[in-house]
Amino acid sequence: MNNKTTLTPGDILRKIRKELGFKQHELAADDITRNLISLIENNRATLNRGNAEILVRNMNNLCKARGIDIQLEFRDLFIPGIYDAKSTARGYMNYLKEATYNNYKIPNDKIDEIALFVSKWDLQPQNTYIYELLAKYYLEQNDIPTSYSYYIKTFENAVKIDKNPMIVLNLAPRVMDVCVYLGRTNDALQIGKIAQAHCFSEDMKCMIPIWYKLASINYNNKNYDEASKHLAQLDKYIEMSESSRIVDINILKVLVCIENKNYKKALEILNTTEVLIQNEDEIEDLLHSMKIKIFTLNRNKKSIQKEIDILDDRLSSLKYIPAYISDISLNMAIGYTYLKNNVKANVHIKTALSFALKNKDRISYKKIIEFIYDNEANFIDILEEVINNKSDNLAHFLNEKELISLIKLLNKNQKFDLSNKILLQYTV
Repeated sequence: MNNKTTLTPGDILRKIRKELGFKQHELAADDITRNLISLIENNRATLNRGNAEILVRNMNNLCKARGIDIQLEFRDLFIPGIYDAKSTARGYMNYLKEATYNNYKIPNDKIDEIALFVSKWDLQPQNTYIYELLAKYYLEQNDIPTSYSYYIKTFENAVKIDKNPMIVLNLAPRVMDVCVYLGRTNDALQIGKIAQAHCFSEDMKCMIPIWYKLASINYNNKNYDEASKHLAQLDKYIEMSESSRIVDINILKVLVCIENKNYKKALEILNTTEVLIQNEDEIEDLLHSMKIKIFTLNRNKKSIQKEIDILDDRLSSLKYIPAYISDISLNMAIGYTYLKNNVKANVHIKTALSFALKNKDRISYKKIIEFIYDNEANFIDILEEVINNKSDNLAHFLNEKELISLIKLLNKNQKFDLSNKILLQYTV
């Protein structure tokens, strides 16, 4: 009986009951008598699935009443070792949460031990949660590729939990963020589509963060029609009380309008958004900078200068660095370039690029590089400064396509020594 492979359902029932501190008579109910429980535990009566489900329900009710954080399933009484495995899983969960919270390094052999356990036991949702905790741990350790691999495993496991689609819907935005961070936008789009397939009509509000991310990804992929479709879906379910969310959505709408050259609509949305924000200087600065970009595209020199003067005054008086500094600085550089003030434009494009690299903001970086490509004569020296700065490991931040584009740009401008430095950094 000590060998778990020889345990009968009756043996397992007695073991679990005693470990939880329940008496036989406490489990009796719904045609399950104390005498029948005794016969089952002594292997003198067979435990069928119907009785097992009743016993599990009764034990779960007792656990809830006594504050015991355990949820039993009927299979716990039929598969030897699975109840103990769930207990082990809870121990691993607590260990991973503590490691992440206290930011301490988990030994590799411990990670291997946990991975072996997960591969051995088909536990849901425990395995899903363990994978998610490992993903969060590596994210905190700034090991994004490993975090990504665990988030993908988490999502794959979550999809298998048919009885609880909310796990998929709540998880999807976090997995999509990691995918985007690594430049794996196709993976992020696929995850968003899978999540949407798990969403029932009454749960449509749960899709709001996923639709927003889908719209954002499609915008950055220059698929503006698809981005507009997701933004239209958001309009159906977003509530006016969710002002901060509406601001984020409106900003994305403005960006799509700009790309579609609907500058009048973009300005209308910006003006509406300004009314929604209260004491949010960072957002206000971003909105002013977006107006600079619109007026530049509209060739409205007077309005460009007016907005630049406002924003220059505001930025010079700030005692902190805005969260949107890369986007704000890029828009300032766009305006100053149009005004032919290359000195100021250089300052802002340098700030934009520096913070995009520092924050590993791939999306902002891509926008900045595209702007430099379009105005290479003015800004090629900034790239040289960044490449020569060892603290900004530019090559490791690029994917292969971006790396090739950068090297072509450098070679076109006869910056062959910089191309070699990029390649050397990339191969180290």
